[in-house]
Amino acid sequence: MHDTRLFGLSKCMERFDRPRAGFVIIVSACVARLLVGLGPFSGKGSPPMHGDFEAQRHWLEITRHLRIKEWYYHDLQWWGLDYPPLTAWHSLLLGAIGTWINPTWFALVLSRTNESSGLKLYMRLTAVFSDVLVLLPALVAYCGLQDQAYVRHGLLLLTALHPALLLIDHGHFQYNGVMLGFMVACLVFAARRRMNLAAACFVACFSFKQMGLYYAPPVFAHLLAHTYRNPRAFVEVATTTIASFAIIWGPFFVYGGADGFQQVIFRIFPLDRGLFEDKVANFWCAFNVIYKVRERFTPATLQRLSLAMTVLSILPSSCWAFARPSTRNFLAAVSASAWGFFLFSFQVHEKSVLVPILPTTMLALWSPEEHWALVSFANDAVLYSLWPLMCKDKLRIQFLIVAALWLFFSLPRRGALLQKTFAPRLLFLFAATTLLLIEPFVSIRGKPDLHVVLNVGVCAAAFLVVFIWLHICIFRRKV
Repeated sequence: MHDTRLFGLSKCMERFDRPRAGFVIIVSACVARLLVGLGPFSGKGSPPMHGDFEAQRHWLEITRHLRIKEWYYHDLQWWGLDYPPLTAWHSLLLGAIGTWINPTWFALVLSRTNESSGLKLYMRLTAVFSDVLVLLPALVAYCGLQDQAYVRHGLLLLTALHPALLLIDHGHFQYNGVMLGFMVACLVFAARRRMNLAAACFVACFSFKQMGLYYAPPVFAHLLAHTYRNPRAFVEVATTTIASFAIIWGPFFVYGGADGFQQVIFRIFPLDRGLFEDKVANFWCAFNVIYKVRERFTPATLQRLSLAMTVLSILPSSCWAFARPSTRNFLAAVSASAWGFFLFSFQVHEKSVLVPILPTTMLALWSPEEHWALVSFANDAVLYSLWPLMCKDKLRIQFLIVAALWLFFSLPRRGALLQKTFAPRLLFLFAATTLLLIEPFVSIRGKPDLHVVLNVGVCAAAFLVVFIWLHICIFRRKV
């Protein structure tokens, strides 16, 4: 890390005091989000269903106009609500503000497929302000745990301006930053031994997006390790967890009854959708290329297989989090667990890669020299895995600019490029660059998705390397 331009930039910021440096980084992060948001969004001009932008807009519409008990039932064929209740409450707030500004943006049914410039600006700003209110303060607080100013500033720059998050949330368009922000807040409170607040933040995390459950095993293990010998602390954590859950989820039981609550669960965990959708760089999608698991096994068998492999993948790190509870071990276990879920669990989307990559990136806070090779390699793979999605969304220019900036700041300076760059990283960058360059010139009849399949194979292999590498670091006590 010392040989990168990111380090040089963070060293330059040492002249600022802590509040001023944080302010400069936060402003830069907001500007970057707005610049990426100038481009297209998911599903723009793509009838009949459009994309995630329309899905998010539609949820603002239905939560604004319908009763609570109807939210998870309304016209499920048109982007039916399928995220947990905190997303619904978030949508209700944003829908109310948007309707006050312009009622046509979220008029029930009549506003479908609205892609006006005013609506686009409003939706983009809601994503930015959601990050400003949740994710960015949590990152500032977590980075503040590090005493070395250059490391603190460097990691805050990297996470606040995280390339994959910029492209997915502010290019493609989603609100993943809120979920991630609550998880980072959980890590902050756990580091400060405020376990009840850590539990509340984790409930908020998985209540916003079900992918937050990728973090659940090590969170449970870490909180239990700190409270099982202290009955009072254990009761405080349990009470806070139950109360948080009741506040967020309770109204759906109160107004919808048992059936309404069951519908929420069914919509959040749609097992009938299959093992994976589209092309995602995880084990199942990559393995399916050479062995058609979806054709050879029933959905029920695949559910059991994925459950077994997921449990096996997350147990070692979760047990480690319980046996040796510390701030660093907790972060490493959270990262390893999230990678296990992403690689082996059921119904994974390519955008879910944000869940493991953020805590993996944050490992650089504690041992920048030890973990920079892992962090940079993992982020290279995550970025390249998003290329098919960015092509689909017509965000190639935004992708190339963000990727070029990432490489510029993360690679060693020219004189040390070959000597000090981790060899697997150079190999991966060579493979990814080669595939990107030949893509426009190579086509095989009958295999229109060949480049996407190659992308999946290369990135899935890289993610498996990261997963194994993390476990080696954990059990060699190098975290």
